[in-house]
Amino acid sequence: MCLIHTVIHNPLDLAVEDELIATNPATGMGKYNRRRPESEEPMPPFSERELDHFLDTVQIHWQDHYPLFFTLARTGLRVGEALGLN
Repeated sequence: MCLIHTVIHNPLDLAVEDELIATNPATGMGKYNRRRPESEEPMPPFSERELDHFLDTVQIHWQDHYPLFFTLARTGLRVGEALGLN
């Protein structure tokens, strides 16, 4: 996050100095992109029963999204990878 913030923040600081913009919109941006505290345990994966219940619920209530969630559950793809399949 730090490198990304620097790449965005520094050129905008120069634009403020050159009076091209009034304020740097990247100021304070880092406070919204904090990592999870190290002490926080990662969420455990669904059990087989929980996954079946989740997929059944998606199929009933959000039919259009079922193929995406089914693909995520059965392949282990990350969300961005699955969305890139279309």
